[in-house]
Amino acid sequence: MINATARWSMSLETVCPECKHGFDLVRCPIGYVWDCGIKPLEERKDFEVMCPACKHEFKVDFKY
Repeated sequence: MINATARWSMSLETVCPECKHGFDLVRCPIGYVWDCGIKPLEERKDFEVMCPACKHEFKVDFKY
């Protein structure tokens, strides 16, 4: 019998405090998380991001 494959899937969701647009920092076209060397499930405080919809800059705290 051949085993099926199960794949992990991760997201790091946030909402812009300015325009209320929700987006995933992992899949964000700007590439914040991986370009900055963040490891999966890492907790971080005051991480600077920019909303892809309205370009508002704000800080987030990563929580698992």
